Amino acid sequence: MDLADELDIYRFSLSCTGNLVWLWDLSSGHIDWFGDPTKSLALSNPNDLTTIDFWQTLVHPADLTLMAQKNRALILSQLETAEHTYRIKNNKGKWVWHHTLGRVFKRDKQGKALSLVFYSAFIGKQKKLEKQLNLSNQRLNEAFSGTYDTVWDWNLDNDIIDVSNNWKKFLGLDIEQSILLRKAWNPLIHPEDQQHARDSVVSLLKGEFEFLNFEYRIRVADGDYYWILVRGHVSEKTAAGRIKRIIGVLTNIDRLKKKEEDLRQRDEQIGLTMISIGSSLVEYDLVKKKVSYRTYSLADNQVTSEVSCNRMLPHPTTVHDKDYKNYQAFIEAFDQPSPALKEAKWRSKLFGNEYRWYHTKGHVVERDNKGHALKVVGIRQDIHETYATSLKRDSDREREFIAYENSIHSVWEWLPSTGFVFLSEHMIEKLTFNVNNPTWGENLDSWLGLIHPNDVTDFKHQLEQQTYSTSQNVSLTHRLQIKNQEWIWVKVEGKVVKWDKKNRPTRVIGTIIEITDLKPVS
Repeated sequence: MDLADELDIYRFSLSCTGNLVWLWDLSSGHIDWFGDPTKSLALSNPNDLTTIDFWQTLVHPADLTLMAQKNRALILSQLETAEHTYRIKNNKGKWVWHHTLGRVFKRDKQGKALSLVFYSAFIGKQKKLEKQLNLSNQRLNEAFSGTYDTVWDWNLDNDIIDVSNNWKKFLGLDIEQSILLRKAWNPLIHPEDQQHARDSVVSLLKGEFEFLNFEYRIRVADGDYYWILVRGHVSEKTAAGRIKRIIGVLTNIDRLKKKEEDLRQRDEQIGLTMISIGSSLVEYDLVKKKVSYRTYSLADNQVTSEVSCNRMLPHPTTVHDKDYKNYQAFIEAFDQPSPALKEAKWRSKLFGNEYRWYHTKGHVVERDNKGHALKVVGIRQDIHETYATSLKRDSDREREFIAYENSIHSVWEWLPSTGFVFLSEHMIEKLTFNVNNPTWGENLDSWLGLIHPNDVTDFKHQLEQQTYSTSQNVSLTHRLQIKNQEWIWVKVEGKVVKWDKKNRPTRVIGTIIEITDLKPVS
Protein backbone atom coordinates (compact mmCIF):
# COMPACT_ATOMS: atom_id res chain seq x y z
CA MET A 1 0.00 0.00 0.00
CA ASP A 2 1.46 3.31 -1.04
CA LEU A 3 1.30 6.59 0.91
CA ALA A 4 -1.62 7.93 -1.12
CA ASP A 5 -3.76 4.91 -0.25
CA GLU A 6 -2.90 5.20 3.44
CA LEU A 7 -3.81 8.85 3.37
CA ASP A 8 -7.12 8.12 1.67
CA ILE A 9 -8.01 5.50 4.29
CA TYR A 10 -7.10 7.95 7.03
CA ARG A 11 -9.31 10.68 5.56
CA PHE A 12 -12.20 8.19 5.19
CA SER A 13 -11.85 7.16 8.86
CA LEU A 14 -11.98 10.76 10.00
CA SER A 15 -15.05 11.46 7.90
CA CYS A 16 -16.84 8.55 9.54
CA THR A 17 -16.24 9.91 13.03
CA GLY A 18 -16.86 13.55 12.22
CA ASN A 19 -13.48 14.41 13.71
CA LEU A 20 -10.84 16.50 11.97
CA VAL A 21 -7.09 16.83 11.67
CA TRP A 22 -5.75 20.08 10.26
CA LEU A 23 -2.37 21.62 9.54
CA TRP A 24 -1.81 25.36 9.97
CA ASP A 25 1.09 26.98 8.08
CA LEU A 26 2.11 29.96 10.22
CA SER A 27 3.83 31.97 7.52
CA SER A 28 0.90 31.95 5.06
CA GLY A 29 -2.00 31.27 7.42
CA HIS A 30 -3.11 28.42 5.11
CA ILE A 31 -4.92 25.41 6.58
CA ASP A 32 -4.84 21.88 5.15
CA TRP A 33 -7.71 19.64 6.31
CA PHE A 34 -7.75 15.88 6.84
CA GLY A 35 -11.38 14.93 7.05
CA ASP A 36 -14.43 16.76 5.73
CA PRO A 37 -15.21 19.94 7.75
CA THR A 38 -18.06 20.98 5.46
CA LYS A 39 -20.47 18.44 6.97
CA SER A 40 -20.36 20.04 10.39
CA LEU A 41 -19.52 23.68 9.83
CA ALA A 42 -21.50 26.56 8.33
CA LEU A 43 -19.75 26.86 4.97
CA SER A 44 -21.10 28.30 1.73
CA ASN A 45 -17.80 27.63 -0.03
CA PRO A 46 -15.47 24.88 1.22
CA ASN A 47 -12.48 26.88 0.05
CA ASP A 48 -13.25 29.51 2.70
CA LEU A 49 -11.93 27.20 5.40
CA THR A 50 -8.38 27.16 3.98
CA THR A 51 -7.33 30.28 5.97
CA ILE A 52 -6.94 30.78 9.70
CA ASP A 53 -8.68 34.16 9.49
CA PHE A 54 -11.92 32.54 8.28
CA TRP A 55 -11.63 29.76 10.85
CA GLN A 56 -11.52 32.33 13.63
CA THR A 57 -14.77 33.90 12.36
CA LEU A 58 -16.52 30.64 13.23
CA VAL A 59 -15.26 30.66 16.85
CA HIS A 60 -17.43 32.18 19.58
CA PRO A 61 -16.15 35.71 20.37
CA ALA A 62 -15.96 34.90 24.10
CA ASP A 63 -13.53 32.03 23.36
CA LEU A 64 -11.19 33.78 20.91
CA THR A 65 -8.85 35.28 23.52
CA LEU A 66 -8.15 31.99 25.31
CA MET A 67 -7.68 30.17 21.99
CA ALA A 68 -5.18 32.80 20.87
CA GLN A 69 -3.29 32.50 24.15
CA LYS A 70 -3.04 28.71 23.78
CA ASN A 71 -1.78 29.01 20.19
CA ARG A 72 0.74 31.68 21.16
CA ALA A 73 2.07 29.46 23.97
CA LEU A 74 2.65 26.68 21.39
CA ILE A 75 4.41 28.99 18.94
CA LEU A 76 6.70 30.38 21.68
CA SER A 77 7.44 26.84 22.95
CA GLN A 78 5.89 27.62 26.31
CA LEU A 79 3.75 24.48 25.93
CA GLU A 80 4.52 21.21 24.19
CA THR A 81 0.82 20.52 23.61
CA ALA A 82 -2.19 22.78 23.96
CA GLU A 83 -5.65 21.48 24.82
CA HIS A 84 -8.65 23.75 24.56
CA THR A 85 -12.43 23.46 24.48
CA TYR A 86 -14.37 26.25 22.81
CA ARG A 87 -17.61 26.96 20.95
CA ILE A 88 -17.89 26.99 17.14
CA LYS A 89 -20.85 27.61 14.83
CA ASN A 90 -22.11 24.46 13.08
CA ASN A 91 -23.95 24.09 9.77
CA LYS A 92 -27.27 24.81 11.53
CA GLY A 93 -26.03 28.13 12.82
CA LYS A 94 -25.87 26.91 16.42
CA TRP A 95 -22.94 27.07 18.80
CA VAL A 96 -21.52 23.64 19.59
CA TRP A 97 -18.62 22.63 21.79
CA HIS A 98 -15.41 21.79 19.98
CA HIS A 99 -12.37 20.16 21.60
CA THR A 100 -8.91 20.72 20.09
CA LEU A 101 -5.49 19.22 20.88
CA GLY A 102 -2.49 20.73 19.09
CA ARG A 103 1.31 20.81 18.94
CA VAL A 104 4.11 22.21 16.76
CA PHE A 105 4.41 20.18 13.54
CA LYS A 106 7.57 21.64 11.98
CA ARG A 107 10.39 23.99 13.04
CA ASP A 108 13.24 25.65 11.18
CA LYS A 109 16.92 25.10 11.99
CA GLN A 110 16.77 27.75 14.70
CA GLY A 111 13.82 26.01 16.38
CA LYS A 112 11.23 28.55 15.26
CA ALA A 113 7.76 27.06 14.78
CA LEU A 114 6.74 26.87 11.11
CA SER A 115 3.45 25.00 11.36
CA LEU A 116 1.01 23.61 13.93
CA VAL A 117 -1.05 20.43 13.74
CA PHE A 118 -4.39 20.02 15.50
CA TYR A 119 -6.83 17.21 16.21
CA SER A 120 -10.44 18.46 16.54
CA ALA A 121 -13.59 16.75 17.73
CA PHE A 122 -17.12 17.97 18.29
CA ILE A 123 -18.41 17.06 21.76
CA GLY A 124 -21.96 16.96 23.00
CA LYS A 125 -23.38 18.72 26.07
CA GLN A 126 -22.94 15.61 28.22
CA LYS A 127 -19.30 15.35 27.20
CA LYS A 128 -18.80 18.96 28.12
CA LEU A 129 -20.37 18.45 31.54
CA GLU A 130 -18.26 15.35 32.14
CA LYS A 131 -15.15 17.24 31.24
CA GLN A 132 -16.08 20.09 33.57
CA LEU A 133 -16.85 17.61 36.34
CA ASN A 134 -13.50 15.87 35.90
CA LEU A 135 -11.76 19.22 35.96
CA SER A 136 -13.67 20.21 39.10
CA ASN A 137 -12.72 16.92 40.80
CA GLN A 138 -9.10 17.41 39.80
CA ARG A 139 -9.08 20.91 41.29
CA LEU A 140 -10.76 19.64 44.44
CA ASN A 141 -8.16 16.88 44.87
CA GLU A 142 -5.35 19.35 44.29
CA ALA A 143 -6.88 21.75 46.82
CA PHE A 144 -6.95 19.01 49.50
CA SER A 145 -3.56 17.62 48.50
CA GLY A 146 -1.03 17.96 51.31
CA THR A 147 -3.71 18.69 53.91
CA TYR A 148 -5.69 16.58 56.33
CA ASP A 149 -9.01 17.77 54.96
CA THR A 150 -11.01 15.58 52.61
CA VAL A 151 -14.34 14.94 50.95
CA TRP A 152 -16.05 11.81 52.28
CA ASP A 153 -18.68 9.73 50.52
CA TRP A 154 -20.75 7.14 52.42
CA ASN A 155 -22.67 4.60 50.36
CA LEU A 156 -25.30 3.17 52.70
CA ASP A 157 -26.11 0.28 50.35
CA ASN A 158 -22.72 -1.36 50.92
CA ASP A 159 -21.78 0.66 54.05
CA ILE A 160 -18.52 1.86 52.48
CA ILE A 161 -17.02 5.25 53.25
CA ASP A 162 -14.58 6.62 50.70
CA VAL A 163 -12.00 9.26 51.63
CA SER A 164 -8.85 10.63 50.03
CA ASN A 165 -5.56 8.74 49.96
CA ASN A 166 -4.06 11.36 52.28
CA TRP A 167 -6.64 10.50 54.90
CA LYS A 168 -6.10 6.79 54.50
CA LYS A 169 -2.40 7.35 55.19
CA PHE A 170 -3.29 9.66 58.06
CA LEU A 171 -5.38 6.92 59.64
CA GLY A 172 -2.78 4.23 58.99
CA LEU A 173 -4.86 2.37 56.38
CA ASP A 174 -3.89 0.85 53.09
CA ILE A 175 -4.45 3.34 50.26
CA GLU A 176 -6.28 0.72 48.22
CA GLN A 177 -8.47 -0.29 51.17
CA SER A 178 -12.12 0.77 51.29
CA ILE A 179 -13.09 1.92 54.79
CA LEU A 180 -16.10 0.08 56.20
CA LEU A 181 -18.05 2.16 58.68
CA ARG A 182 -18.68 -0.58 61.25
CA LYS A 183 -15.49 -2.57 60.82
CA ALA A 184 -12.88 0.11 60.34
CA TRP A 185 -14.17 3.61 61.05
CA ASN A 186 -16.15 3.34 64.30
CA PRO A 187 -13.27 1.82 66.35
CA LEU A 188 -11.12 4.82 65.42
CA ILE A 189 -13.50 7.26 67.15
CA HIS A 190 -12.54 8.19 70.72
CA PRO A 191 -14.60 6.13 73.21
CA GLU A 192 -15.92 9.29 74.87
CA ASP A 193 -17.17 10.63 71.51
CA GLN A 194 -18.71 7.48 70.00
CA GLN A 195 -22.20 7.97 71.43
CA HIS A 196 -22.27 11.61 70.33
CA ALA A 197 -21.15 10.65 66.80
CA ARG A 198 -23.72 7.85 66.61
CA ASP A 199 -26.56 10.09 67.81
CA SER A 200 -25.68 12.78 65.24
CA VAL A 201 -25.75 10.31 62.34
CA VAL A 202 -28.99 8.69 63.54
CA SER A 203 -30.66 12.11 63.75
CA LEU A 204 -29.74 12.78 60.13
CA LEU A 205 -31.01 9.36 59.02
CA LYS A 206 -34.30 9.98 60.84
CA GLY A 207 -34.71 13.30 59.08
CA GLU A 208 -34.42 15.34 62.29
CA PHE A 209 -31.64 17.42 60.70
CA GLU A 210 -30.88 18.36 57.11
CA PHE A 211 -27.12 18.58 57.65
CA LEU A 212 -24.40 16.92 59.71
CA ASN A 213 -22.20 19.31 61.67
CA PHE A 214 -20.39 17.91 64.70
CA GLU A 215 -16.92 17.32 66.15
CA TYR A 216 -15.16 14.30 67.60
CA ARG A 217 -11.71 12.82 68.14
CA ILE A 218 -10.33 10.11 65.89
CA ARG A 219 -7.26 7.91 66.32
CA VAL A 220 -4.60 8.36 63.64
CA ALA A 221 -1.69 6.22 62.53
CA ASP A 222 0.69 7.24 65.36
CA GLY A 223 -1.92 6.38 68.02
CA ASP A 224 -2.76 9.97 68.94
CA TYR A 225 -6.28 11.34 68.80
CA TYR A 226 -7.02 14.30 66.55
CA TRP A 227 -10.08 16.52 66.59
CA ILE A 228 -12.03 16.60 63.31
CA LEU A 229 -15.08 18.54 62.14
CA VAL A 230 -17.63 16.43 60.22
CA ARG A 231 -20.02 18.12 57.83
CA GLY A 232 -22.34 16.42 55.38
CA HIS A 233 -25.77 16.15 53.81
CA VAL A 234 -27.96 13.56 52.11
CA SER A 235 -27.12 13.49 48.40
CA GLU A 236 -29.23 10.56 47.17
CA LYS A 237 -32.44 8.79 48.18
CA THR A 238 -34.48 5.90 46.82
CA ALA A 239 -37.94 6.38 45.31
CA ALA A 240 -39.35 5.33 48.68
CA GLY A 241 -37.36 8.05 50.43
CA ARG A 242 -34.69 5.82 51.97
CA ILE A 243 -31.27 7.50 52.22
CA LYS A 244 -28.75 5.86 49.91
CA ARG A 245 -25.81 8.24 50.03
CA ILE A 246 -24.33 10.95 52.27
CA ILE A 247 -21.52 13.24 51.12
CA GLY A 248 -19.59 15.78 53.13
CA VAL A 249 -16.24 17.20 54.20
CA LEU A 250 -13.89 16.15 56.99
CA THR A 251 -11.74 18.96 58.38
CA ASN A 252 -8.78 18.54 60.71
CA ILE A 253 -9.42 21.04 63.53
CA ASP A 254 -6.97 19.57 66.03
CA ARG A 255 -4.73 22.63 66.09
CA LEU A 256 -7.75 24.90 66.50
CA LYS A 257 -9.13 22.79 69.38
CA LYS A 258 -5.77 22.83 71.13
CA LYS A 259 -5.62 26.59 70.77
CA GLU A 260 -9.15 26.79 72.17
CA GLU A 261 -8.03 24.68 75.15
CA ASP A 262 -4.95 26.88 75.63
CA LEU A 263 -7.19 29.95 75.55
CA ARG A 264 -9.62 28.34 78.01
CA GLN A 265 -6.79 27.54 80.43
CA ARG A 266 -5.36 31.03 79.99
CA ASP A 267 -8.77 32.57 80.62
CA GLU A 268 -9.10 30.41 83.74
CA GLN A 269 -5.67 31.58 84.95
CA ILE A 270 -6.67 35.18 84.28
CA GLY A 271 -9.90 34.56 86.18
CA LEU A 272 -8.05 33.09 89.20
CA THR A 273 -5.64 36.03 89.14
CA MET A 274 -8.49 38.53 88.97
CA ILE A 275 -10.24 36.79 91.88
CA SER A 276 -7.08 36.73 94.00
CA ILE A 277 -6.46 40.47 93.60
CA GLY A 278 -10.11 41.52 93.67
CA SER A 279 -10.07 42.82 90.12
CA SER A 280 -12.21 42.86 86.99
CA LEU A 281 -11.40 43.33 83.31
CA VAL A 282 -12.78 46.58 81.94
CA GLU A 283 -13.34 47.79 78.38
CA TYR A 284 -14.29 51.30 77.31
CA ASP A 285 -15.93 51.71 73.89
CA LEU A 286 -15.53 55.43 73.32
CA VAL A 287 -17.49 55.34 70.05
CA LYS A 288 -20.60 53.64 71.43
CA LYS A 289 -20.08 55.30 74.84
CA LYS A 290 -20.26 51.99 76.69
CA VAL A 291 -18.16 50.47 79.44
CA SER A 292 -18.23 46.74 80.18
CA TYR A 293 -16.87 44.86 83.19
CA ARG A 294 -16.00 41.18 83.26
CA THR A 295 -16.08 39.92 86.83
CA TYR A 296 -14.90 36.46 87.87
CA SER A 297 -16.10 34.11 90.60
CA LEU A 298 -15.03 30.70 91.87
CA ALA A 299 -17.51 27.97 92.82
CA ASP A 300 -16.91 24.23 93.08
CA ASN A 301 -13.37 24.77 91.71
CA GLN A 302 -14.86 26.25 88.53
CA VAL A 303 -14.04 29.75 87.38
CA THR A 304 -16.99 31.57 85.86
CA SER A 305 -17.28 35.09 84.50
CA GLU A 306 -20.09 37.56 84.06
CA VAL A 307 -20.14 40.64 81.85
CA SER A 308 -22.09 43.78 82.72
CA CYS A 309 -22.43 46.83 80.47
CA ASN A 310 -23.22 50.44 81.37
CA ARG A 311 -23.57 53.67 79.45
CA MET A 312 -20.70 56.15 79.77
CA LEU A 313 -22.68 59.12 81.07
CA PRO A 314 -21.19 62.64 81.23
CA HIS A 315 -21.50 62.52 85.03
CA PRO A 316 -21.94 58.90 86.24
CA THR A 317 -24.16 58.65 89.29
CA THR A 318 -22.06 55.74 90.55
CA VAL A 319 -18.94 57.92 90.94
CA HIS A 320 -18.48 59.85 94.19
CA ASP A 321 -18.97 63.60 93.71
CA LYS A 322 -15.58 64.37 95.26
CA ASP A 323 -13.83 61.98 92.86
CA TYR A 324 -15.55 62.99 89.61
CA LYS A 325 -12.51 65.05 88.52
CA ASN A 326 -10.29 61.97 88.85
CA TYR A 327 -12.69 59.95 86.71
CA GLN A 328 -13.01 62.70 84.09
CA ALA A 329 -9.22 63.19 83.88
CA PHE A 330 -8.81 59.43 83.38
CA ILE A 331 -11.23 59.38 80.42
CA GLU A 332 -9.78 62.52 78.82
CA ALA A 333 -6.22 61.16 79.14
CA PHE A 334 -6.94 58.47 76.53
CA ASP A 335 -6.40 60.94 73.68
CA GLN A 336 -2.95 61.81 75.02
CA PRO A 337 -0.09 59.73 73.53
CA SER A 338 1.80 59.37 76.80
CA PRO A 339 1.96 57.80 79.19
CA ALA A 340 0.76 54.68 77.41
CA LEU A 341 -0.85 53.32 80.58
CA LYS A 342 -3.49 55.57 82.12
CA GLU A 343 -4.54 55.04 85.73
CA ALA A 344 -6.63 56.73 88.38
CA LYS A 345 -8.41 56.07 91.68
CA TRP A 346 -11.95 57.03 92.58
CA ARG A 347 -14.86 55.86 94.67
CA SER A 348 -17.80 54.12 93.01
CA LYS A 349 -21.08 52.81 94.30
CA LEU A 350 -21.41 49.62 92.27
CA PHE A 351 -23.03 47.24 94.70
CA GLY A 352 -25.52 48.38 97.30
CA ASN A 353 -25.25 51.87 98.75
CA GLU A 354 -21.60 51.74 99.82
CA TYR A 355 -18.94 53.75 98.03
CA ARG A 356 -15.71 51.79 97.59
CA TRP A 357 -12.30 52.78 96.33
CA TYR A 358 -11.25 51.36 92.96
CA HIS A 359 -7.94 51.62 91.10
CA THR A 360 -8.46 51.53 87.32
CA LYS A 361 -5.72 51.11 84.72
CA GLY A 362 -6.35 51.34 80.98
CA HIS A 363 -4.42 51.04 77.73
CA VAL A 364 -5.64 52.34 74.34
CA VAL A 365 -5.87 49.43 71.88
CA GLU A 366 -7.57 51.18 68.96
CA ARG A 367 -7.34 54.71 67.53
CA ASP A 368 -8.77 56.45 64.46
CA ASN A 369 -6.62 58.00 61.72
CA LYS A 370 -6.46 61.26 63.70
CA GLY A 371 -5.10 59.56 66.80
CA HIS A 372 -8.31 59.75 68.83
CA ALA A 373 -8.86 56.80 71.15
CA LEU A 374 -11.67 54.44 70.10
CA LYS A 375 -11.28 51.52 72.49
CA VAL A 376 -9.53 51.04 75.83
CA VAL A 377 -8.99 47.85 77.83
CA GLY A 378 -7.65 47.50 81.35
CA ILE A 379 -8.18 46.34 84.92
CA ARG A 380 -10.35 47.69 87.71
CA GLN A 381 -9.15 46.65 91.18
CA ASP A 382 -11.06 46.94 94.43
CA ILE A 383 -8.59 48.65 96.79
CA HIS A 384 -11.06 49.87 99.37
CA GLU A 385 -9.55 48.27 102.50
CA THR A 386 -5.89 48.84 101.62
CA TYR A 387 -6.36 52.30 100.12
CA ALA A 388 -8.60 53.52 102.94
CA THR A 389 -5.95 52.38 105.41
CA SER A 390 -3.27 54.06 103.32
CA LEU A 391 -5.24 57.30 103.24
CA LYS A 392 -5.66 57.20 107.00
CA ARG A 393 -1.95 56.54 107.47
CA ASP A 394 -1.08 59.41 105.13
CA SER A 395 -3.48 61.64 107.00
CA ASP A 396 -1.87 60.68 110.32
CA ARG A 397 1.57 61.40 108.90
CA GLU A 398 0.37 64.75 107.57
CA ARG A 399 -0.99 65.71 110.99
CA GLU A 400 2.26 64.59 112.61
CA PHE A 401 4.32 66.59 110.16
CA ILE A 402 2.24 69.74 110.71
CA ALA A 403 2.34 69.30 114.49
CA TYR A 404 6.11 68.65 114.62
CA GLU A 405 7.15 70.99 111.81
CA ASN A 406 8.13 73.88 114.10
CA SER A 407 9.22 71.82 117.10
CA ILE A 408 11.90 69.33 118.06
CA HIS A 409 9.66 66.31 118.25
CA SER A 410 10.08 63.08 116.30
CA VAL A 411 9.35 59.40 116.08
CA TRP A 412 12.43 57.17 116.26
CA GLU A 413 13.12 53.51 115.58
CA TRP A 414 16.19 51.42 116.38
CA LEU A 415 17.08 47.90 115.18
CA PRO A 416 19.77 46.62 117.60
CA SER A 417 20.73 43.70 115.35
CA THR A 418 21.70 45.95 112.40
CA GLY A 419 22.23 49.32 114.10
CA PHE A 420 19.66 51.02 111.86
CA VAL A 421 18.08 54.20 113.32
CA PHE A 422 15.08 56.01 111.84
CA LEU A 423 14.22 59.69 112.48
CA SER A 424 11.43 61.82 111.00
CA GLU A 425 12.57 63.99 108.08
CA HIS A 426 11.62 67.25 109.76
CA MET A 427 13.79 66.25 112.75
CA ILE A 428 16.83 65.50 110.55
CA GLU A 429 16.48 68.92 108.89
CA LYS A 430 16.86 70.64 112.29
CA LEU A 431 20.06 68.83 113.36
CA THR A 432 23.67 70.00 113.03
CA PHE A 433 26.22 67.73 111.34
CA ASN A 434 30.02 68.16 111.58
CA VAL A 435 33.12 66.99 109.72
CA ASN A 436 33.16 63.64 111.48
CA ASN A 437 29.42 63.22 111.03
CA PRO A 438 28.59 65.12 107.76
CA THR A 439 25.20 63.55 106.98
CA TRP A 440 22.54 61.47 108.64
CA GLY A 441 23.71 57.87 108.22
CA GLU A 442 20.61 56.13 109.56
CA ASN A 443 22.61 54.33 112.23
CA LEU A 444 23.41 54.62 115.95
CA ASP A 445 26.86 56.14 115.30
CA SER A 446 25.25 59.06 113.44
CA TRP A 447 22.94 59.63 116.40
CA LEU A 448 25.82 59.47 118.91
CA GLY A 449 27.70 62.06 116.81
CA LEU A 450 24.88 64.55 117.50
CA ILE A 451 24.83 64.04 121.29
CA HIS A 452 26.81 66.30 123.64
CA PRO A 453 30.22 64.66 124.33
CA ASN A 454 29.57 64.69 128.08
CA ASP A 455 26.33 62.70 127.59
CA VAL A 456 27.48 60.03 125.10
CA THR A 457 28.88 57.47 127.59
CA ASP A 458 25.91 57.72 129.91
CA PHE A 459 23.48 57.50 126.95
CA LYS A 460 25.07 54.32 125.59
CA HIS A 461 25.15 52.66 129.00
CA GLN A 462 21.55 53.49 129.86
CA LEU A 463 20.27 52.56 126.40
CA GLU A 464 21.73 49.05 126.59
CA GLN A 465 20.75 48.58 130.24
CA GLN A 466 17.13 49.68 129.75
CA THR A 467 16.67 47.80 126.47
CA TYR A 468 17.65 44.49 128.07
CA SER A 469 15.83 45.19 131.36
CA THR A 470 12.77 43.34 132.52
CA SER A 471 10.41 46.21 131.67
CA GLN A 472 12.19 46.78 128.32
CA ASN A 473 11.14 50.43 128.42
CA VAL A 474 13.55 53.18 127.38
CA SER A 475 13.62 56.63 129.03
CA LEU A 476 16.77 58.73 128.46
CA THR A 477 17.69 62.41 128.72
CA HIS A 478 20.62 64.08 126.91
CA ARG A 479 21.70 67.19 125.06
CA LEU A 480 21.44 67.45 121.28
CA GLN A 481 22.91 70.06 118.95
CA ILE A 482 20.61 71.72 116.40
CA LYS A 483 21.42 73.87 113.34
CA ASN A 484 21.97 77.17 115.12
CA GLN A 485 24.79 75.49 117.09
CA GLU A 486 22.56 75.50 120.13
CA TRP A 487 22.45 72.59 122.56
CA ILE A 488 18.98 71.56 123.58
CA TRP A 489 17.74 68.98 126.04
CA VAL A 490 15.65 66.10 124.70
CA LYS A 491 13.86 63.21 126.31
CA VAL A 492 14.07 59.91 124.45
CA GLU A 493 11.39 57.40 125.35
CA GLY A 494 10.57 54.06 123.72
CA LYS A 495 9.63 50.43 124.08
CA VAL A 496 10.91 47.10 122.75
CA VAL A 497 8.28 45.75 120.34
CA LYS A 498 10.07 42.77 118.79
CA TRP A 499 12.47 40.03 119.94
CA ASP A 500 14.39 37.17 118.34
CA LYS A 501 14.19 33.47 119.33
CA LYS A 502 16.70 34.06 122.15
CA ASN A 503 14.52 36.85 123.54
CA ARG A 504 16.97 39.55 122.49
CA PRO A 505 15.42 42.87 121.40
CA THR A 506 15.39 43.39 117.63
CA ARG A 507 13.16 46.47 117.31
CA VAL A 508 12.64 49.51 119.53
CA ILE A 509 10.18 52.33 118.73
CA GLY A 510 9.59 55.59 120.59
CA THR A 511 9.47 59.39 120.56
CA ILE A 512 11.96 62.25 121.01
CA ILE A 513 10.65 65.39 122.75
CA GLU A 514 12.49 68.65 123.47
CA ILE A 515 12.48 69.47 127.24
CA THR A 516 14.84 72.46 127.29
CA ASP A 517 12.20 74.68 128.88
CA LEU A 518 11.48 72.08 131.54
CA LYS A 519 15.11 71.42 132.47
CA PRO A 520 15.60 74.54 134.70
CA VAL A 521 12.44 73.65 136.55
CA SER A 522 13.82 70.17 137.12
